[in-house]
Parts: sequence; structure tokens; C-alpha cells
Amino acid sequence: MMKRLLFLLLLPLLVSCKNHIDNSKEKEVPLNFIKKKENINLTLLYGVWAYDITDPHAVFSIDEKEFFIVDSDHLGNSKTYAYVVKENTLELEDENLIKSIRIISLTKDSLKIKWNDNEEMTRYVRFPQN
Repeated sequence: MMKRLLFLLLLPLLVSCKNHIDNSKEKEVPLNFIKKKENINLTLLYGVWAYDITDPHAVFSIDEKEFFIVDSDHLGNSKTYAYVVKENTLELEDENLIKSIRIISLTKDSLKIKWNDNEEMTRYVRFPQN
């Protein structure tokens, strides 16, 4: 009789603990299922970028209005693009062709991107200003 009484008194406590554990499990979401929207700090992005600070010239520059690629065809010709920012991606508009640049990492001195749907990441450094 005493065991039953003790069981009845402890039953609400056990149920309450089980509900607390079940509720906490429901709130956990695996990180790979979370879609994170990232916005670019454009003031960090604007500037002149190169592969290395010792390079004789930059690879590209970007400002509020345009994305300028130095030697875009590897024949000494440069090209200017209009661009649109969408979350962590820049879309360059070029004669019915959209080139996509996904920004992986951006600091005041370095930039890591993936061009178009290429999985290879390219690292740039801010080109020193004279």
C-alpha cells in the first residue's frame, strides 16, 4: 500500500520531467537544416582586390556602381560589369549572361569567393593603396 501511495505521489513529477525532456528535444534543430541568410557588409567589399599584396596589379575592383575586372580575357582587356547583391552573392550582368560570385568569407583585408557554381574557392587580399 505504501509503495502505491509513493508511486502515485511521484507520478506527476516523473511525467513533468519526461515532458520537459521531450520539449527540449523538439526545439533542437540540426544545423545542416537551418538555412542562414547572410548579408554582405558592402563597405568591407568595396575596394581593390589581388591574389597577393606583392602582385604588380589587382585582379578586380568593386565600388557602389560597378565591378571592374582587370585583364578579364587574359589578353590585356578589362571589363566593367553592373552587379546586383543578393544575400551573400553578387550577380554580374553581362549581355544576357549572369555570372554569379558567392562570397564565402569577407574581412577588411581578405575575401574568399567561389565563381559561378565552381566549388573551388579563390582567396584575395585587399590591394595596398599608395
